[in-house]
Amino acid sequence: MEEKQRRGSRAGNSRDKGRRLVIWLCALLLLAIIGVVGWRTKGSGLYARWRDDRLLTRAEALFREGKLKDASMAARRLFQQDVSNVRVMRIMAAIASRLGLRDEILWRSRIADLDPGRVENQIELAQAALVFHDLITARGALDRFPAKERDSLFYHETAGTIYFGLGDYLRSEFHFTKALQLTPNDELKQINLARAQLSLPEETSRMAAREMLGKIAPSSKNHRAALDLLTRDAVSRQDIAQAIDYSTRLSKLTNAAFSDKLLRLAVLEISDRPAFTNTLEELKPVAIQQPNSLTELITWQISAGMSASAMAWVRTLPPELLKTSGPGIAVAELYVAVKDWLGLRNWVRGADWGFRQCLRFAYEARAVHNLPHDEQTPGTIAGLWAKAIQSARSVPSLLETLANSAGVWGMPVQREETWWEIANGTSSQENALMTLFREYLLTDNTFGQYRVARKLLQLNNRNLAAKNNTIYFGLLLKLDAPDLVRLADELYQAAPSEPTYVATYAFALARQNRLTEALTQMEKLPLVELDKSGINLTFGYLLAEAGDRNRAREYLTKAQAGKLLPEEQKLLEEAKVKARMQ
Repeated sequence: MEEKQRRGSRAGNSRDKGRRLVIWLCALLLLAIIGVVGWRTKGSGLYARWRDDRLLTRAEALFREGKLKDASMAARRLFQQDVSNVRVMRIMAAIASRLGLRDEILWRSRIADLDPGRVENQIELAQAALVFHDLITARGALDRFPAKERDSLFYHETAGTIYFGLGDYLRSEFHFTKALQLTPNDELKQINLARAQLSLPEETSRMAAREMLGKIAPSSKNHRAALDLLTRDAVSRQDIAQAIDYSTRLSKLTNAAFSDKLLRLAVLEISDRPAFTNTLEELKPVAIQQPNSLTELITWQISAGMSASAMAWVRTLPPELLKTSGPGIAVAELYVAVKDWLGLRNWVRGADWGFRQCLRFAYEARAVHNLPHDEQTPGTIAGLWAKAIQSARSVPSLLETLANSAGVWGMPVQREETWWEIANGTSSQENALMTLFREYLLTDNTFGQYRVARKLLQLNNRNLAAKNNTIYFGLLLKLDAPDLVRLADELYQAAPSEPTYVATYAFALARQNRLTEALTQMEKLPLVELDKSGINLTFGYLLAEAGDRNRAREYLTKAQAGKLLPEEQKLLEEAKVKARMQ
């Protein structure tokens, strides 16, 4: 009996242990599930960081592999999730730099804004800005240099370059002098300083520059740059004898470029006509040896007002010399210079300009654009420009060239179309959109401004300014866009105390026939804010709608004194009728 009890007791203990084991296993499994779910659902926690780091690492790897489009798409996904991720911005800046796009300035600026104390960020921004000749941005980067970094060689060299580009030669001289003091035997620093001094009005500074340049030995690789500056200085002083001497020595250097020979040609043109004619004829057989030299000579002749004689010479050349894009484009410009549009169309038709083929289509479109209307076939220009855009898609920087060329050529429709092509692409979108916005702003194109705001919001749904503009312009245009109400709610929730956004939110409420709520929101704003342009129009309109005519007249009077969009003017007129101002 006792044995049975012991066996029963052991069996019971075994069952209890089994049950406890099962319970423990279930508990562990439950904890694991809770942990995984908790880890994955913690939006800004471990899982989100792991996911973003993994995608960021992938984007960096794609960039190193040269897969720039894929790297850009991955980085943009990350940027939309976190607009303050500096690592993402560095990838985008590097991609833009590799492609030669102005977007690099945009990304470097954002990085510098987020981390202004790090001098490397300001250096990278200044360098990018200088590449694209954006001197204002470059100077802004220098202004944010810490005081302890403002006596560095990079700082003084960059400052000297910026101020020279801005025409502030005195400041340029100061910084280049500082740079030379840090490296007194550096001939490049001497040349930079001399260039600034030669631009100053004081003869003592110019004399010092000539003396410094004269000391650069003929055996030095920098002797060429010194002779170039001395030649140009002599021309500016109308010392033709010295200009001829310097330019002749320059053109005979072993490392002379074809452009140096053209500088001598320019000096001879203003001084010695027979020598000029002979030298020009001597240069022609030299120019046809290299496509770049041929391009330079044709371009120089156009700038010298010799297009007709240049065209006559070009027609004697073997066609194969003019097939490549450089000489081909130069000849196209010749046809433009002599306004031979039919000749231009025939010249570019069937040409093969390699990676610049887009320009071939663009020049043909330009030729047709300038032909008499009775010689144009409907749709030809649009078709040719579409081909130009299609050809340029593989080289993003050429799309900007197309857009800018269309503007210079007086083809606004094609200019707008090309900027939108860039805006809807994967690079230089912000630059394109800002260019379009400025144009729409100048031409009072409300719908164009709405399109830009919409696109900016699509690129970054956290962009409150873009969200505000999308709502406001959409309401002004009375567009059938159901999401405007939702966007207005989001805008107000994100910035309930920002006056402009509150006014837009109130405008949206009024469009939903919630006038009392709209006025309540506006009444919360300080009086000084209600007087501001844009806000006073909204408030005056709401007051007029509510029948508060006296107060409505006050704000509508202020609103009509400002510059209004056509749709704002229409809104004002409607409100004035209701306020009985007419």
